[in-house]
Amino acid sequence: MQTPRRATTLLLGLGLTAAMAMLAGVVGCEKGGTAAEGYDAKIEGTISLDGKPLDMGMVFFEKDGKSASSTIAEGGKLMDDGGVPSGKVKAKVSADMYAFMAGRVQAKSKPGEKAKGGGGPGGPPGEYRPIPKKYNDFNTSKLEFDLKPGVNTINIELTTK
Repeated sequence: MQTPRRATTLLLGLGLTAAMAMLAGVVGCEKGGTAAEGYDAKIEGTISLDGKPLDMGMVFFEKDGKSASSTIAEGGKLMDDGGVPSGKVKAKVSADMYAFMAGRVQAKSKPGEKAKGGGGPGGPPGEYRPIPKKYNDFNTSKLEFDLKPGVNTINIELTTK
């Protein structure tokens, strides 16, 4: 009876690998750091929640149906993931995928509460902290930026209030 268990484990592992590859393609990651056509703005800066840097998550930018992302690294550093459309963009922030990778369910945590351990072995470093749901939607986040072609430094400050 161990063969089905091994097969299931293998299929789950392959499924997670495929899902991560698909996510990378959806959010617009590109090799070599070159911007895709129309994605001529670069992002750098920081993001915090109640004055403390977020260690993991994603910031998504949207303009005229085009979207791109910036990965949140340890210490709240925003990473350039291959370019963002310039001009007036809306933004949203998500950390839910990191809660899943860390084996935590966001519903069990309160906004601002820390869950230690990051993503475990091979996962992102730092601490997972859930963010208020209002920041998880372009229409309710109230995060808007006027991005210029080239490098843009933005500092995003989220609150649980």
